[in-house]
Amino acid sequence: MAQTYKYREIYLKTKQDILSQQYNSHEKLPSKRQLANDQNVSINTVKNAYEQLFAEGYIYTKERQGYFVEALNKLIIQDHRIPQPIHNNPNKIKSSYRYSFSHMTTDISQFPIDLWSKHTKEAFRLFQNEMSEIPIYKGPLELRKSIAQLISYKRGVTCYPDQIIVSSGTANLLSALFNTFSNNQKIAMENPGYSRMRKLFIDMGQDVVNIPLDQKGLSVNRVKSEQPDFVVTTPSHQFPTGTIMPISRRIELLNWVTEHNKYIIEDDYDSEYKYGTDNIPSLYSLDKNDRVIYLGTFSKTLMPSLRVSYMVLPYPLLYKFDLATDTAITDLSLINAYTLHLFIKSGNYEKYIRKMHHIYTEKR
Repeated sequence: MAQTYKYREIYLKTKQDILSQQYNSHEKLPSKRQLANDQNVSINTVKNAYEQLFAEGYIYTKERQGYFVEALNKLIIQDHRIPQPIHNNPNKIKSSYRYSFSHMTTDISQFPIDLWSKHTKEAFRLFQNEMSEIPIYKGPLELRKSIAQLISYKRGVTCYPDQIIVSSGTANLLSALFNTFSNNQKIAMENPGYSRMRKLFIDMGQDVVNIPLDQKGLSVNRVKSEQPDFVVTTPSHQFPTGTIMPISRRIELLNWVTEHNKYIIEDDYDSEYKYGTDNIPSLYSLDKNDRVIYLGTFSKTLMPSLRVSYMVLPYPLLYKFDLATDTAITDLSLINAYTLHLFIKSGNYEKYIRKMHHIYTEKR
């Protein structure tokens, strides 16, 4: 350890002397033997320090003559203050609350970390080959099969695994979807609605129009007057009002997009937890004409930091999407994806949902 420390010490000191121009360009450095005697270290220690300086370009060698300092310009260091972090409030970061009303957080105090860790180890063992290769953009087929089964009996979303795209967030999915269009689209959004999604569309240059709400959800009459290409809605639990869109309004909206060859983006963001009523069927389950794009996420059921969301595309859009993302690589964490697949397949996901539903009901 002492030898290693001395090597670093000699290397750092010599480098600093060169940068501060304590040595002239092409000046000869002390020989290895001389410096070893001066520093009371071994010749190998000096040799290691010089070789590191040589590798980084601070010095050069001449055969049988020794080491010399490279000709370097003086490093310009401007006199200015070191910038401080904009958000540097430790008290705010450490604050804790009895109850959180944020839609961006979940209670992970009961998360089965031991089971999750067990499935992570199992994923490493079972999917080593898959994780060592470039992943396909849609995400692992195993997870897409698990999601297809899950949303079929939980949300009535009947689809094939090839219709499902899994990514690290809803924003990434929507960005990929709208990048497949050569021109900007007119997108109708509920007002009030999910501001992050609205900002995403605006930043993408899409034409966003706000649709007011009434006691039944978004106004279909206003949708008809705006004539958008896409309608974004949260029918099972409107965000942020909590309104449930009745069947009459759903049929009216579906009929309009079908007649005008438009699409609905159903954000089913909170479908796993319902309070005071049974689960509300998805809008996708009513669609018989491939007009609904279904969005789901595990951020609300497990934890936001897991970063796993998915999108179900109708077949008229799927070919176009597959063509546009043919050479793309997913940003999804494969170890998280395969762990989630095993977590669902084992039944532990459903057990956790039932447990958390009881806890959230008591909190509510």
